[in-house]
Amino acid sequence: DEQVRRLTELDRQKTDFMATVSHELRTPLTSISGYLELLVDGDFGEVTDGQHVALDIIGRNATRLRGLIEDLLVLNKIEISGLQAIAEEVAVRDLLRSVTETMEPVAAASGVRLICPEVPDDLVVKVDRGQVERALINLGSNAVKFTPEGGEVVLTAERSGGSTIISVHDTGIGIPAGDLARLSERFFRAGNATAAAIPGTGLGLAIVRAIVEGHGGELVIASVEGEGSTMQVVLPVAQAAGVPA
Repeated sequence: DEQVRRLTELDRQKTDFMATVSHELRTPLTSISGYLELLVDGDFGEVTDGQHVALDIIGRNATRLRGLIEDLLVLNKIEISGLQAIAEEVAVRDLLRSVTETMEPVAAASGVRLICPEVPDDLVVKVDRGQVERALINLGSNAVKFTPEGGEVVLTAERSGGSTIISVHDTGIGIPAGDLARLSERFFRAGNATAAAIPGTGLGLAIVRAIVEGHGGELVIASVEGEGSTMQVVLPVAQAAGVPA
């Protein structure tokens, strides 16, 4: 069918364009970051307090841009060649320990309590550890970001039938019901997050879903606006469907 062929070609061109733009942005961004570091270190002369403030703002925005570029590259790579993963048996307890260690400084700085109850020793999944850790850290970081000071983020894991369910629950701002269905689309952001000017690219959940589904799993999202959200990563127990061993 000609229309299907044209749509497929347009989608391919879009993917190629995003990959090209992302790669081309990396070089000037690397230069910006390098010279910024030299300025902060005083290599070009003494830096005043006011200039330090301005340089700090530039640095934060350069970091955000770098994150956006890396997210785009990851998504495009998955779309073009699928999830490239090396599966190994991993204890879920070890996964969550690594994730919480990464998240703790961010949670503490935000005044959010991070809770991870003991996980059974025999709960094991066969996954690409780096990829799944990336997905869980992404979910955890989102949970912290959308949870006001004094709130909680809880990470749990359990076996249910032939699946392992890893949950990230928060007491944050929640997600409007009308936004839930589109939440893992590229660049889509919930209306209340945008209204509250909470920074983000709208790519995080798209990456999480791609990683989880690449492992033969499922991302389940439940939320009540104003009460909090629960993100569940459902994976086969000690089996990585769709992931080469």
